[in-house]
Amino acid sequence: MKKILIGTIFSLVSCLVYSQQRVIEDSLVYNDPTVAKQSKWVKGVSIDYNYTQKDGVGYDSQGGAHYQTTNSSTVGFSAFGGYGNFTLMATYAPEKYSTTVPPSGNLSSTTKINGSTDWYEVIGRYLITDLQTKYFVPYVLGGFAYVKDRQDMDVYVNGVREVNKTKISGPGIGLGAIIPLTKNYGLRADIREYFASVTTSSNVIGAFNSTREVQYIRSTVTGYYNISDNVNLQLGLQSSFIVNQVKSTGTGGYLKLGYTF
Repeated sequence: MKKILIGTIFSLVSCLVYSQQRVIEDSLVYNDPTVAKQSKWVKGVSIDYNYTQKDGVGYDSQGGAHYQTTNSSTVGFSAFGGYGNFTLMATYAPEKYSTTVPPSGNLSSTTKINGSTDWYEVIGRYLITDLQTKYFVPYVLGGFAYVKDRQDMDVYVNGVREVNKTKISGPGIGLGAIIPLTKNYGLRADIREYFASVTTSSNVIGAFNSTREVQYIRSTVTGYYNISDNVNLQLGLQSSFIVNQVKSTGTGGYLKLGYTF
């Protein structure tokens, strides 16, 4: 009787473990082109088209604030590699823009700004499969971002053209989820917070030279579609802002044409 009971318990446990493995292996989540199946590798690259609209604020030599909005559309690149529940992703998003600052305060005429931004991001994602269902899996994020920005101002101080530079860097953490709808398409959504150091410098305005700490929040919603086993499209929306800083909101969208190995 004891042997029969032990055998029955062992069979039930085996069935439960096997059933859970089947749920994990059969989950539509693995049709997300960035997700590796259990004990397998996945690698991929993509060409990314990005469109962004950003609010901004600048200060003149007298401390007066001047607000502007910029629009840009650029092409960047992404790559990723993963094994099992872990995926490491890298993104490079260059940006060029131009904008005009309307007269205000001691600024008597319209000022034109030509700018460029380089965004670098490396982030690791870990799927929490213990909490997943067949059609849903949460994940955690951790990574690092580095941003370089240069603004060439149509302003001259003692005959010198003003050039302002900003560098932002810091680690970040976040949460998200993959929501597959069919084997061909689904959604991915996450939010992340970066604890960044911001350094600004100017060749003509000493007051612009400073370093401060900020909290930068970025959220994304991405829809993916598998054209074939290797080729995929990803269409997304993104929003970002700096905590407790006015005129720091950025919104936009992106389109990725990817190839998964």
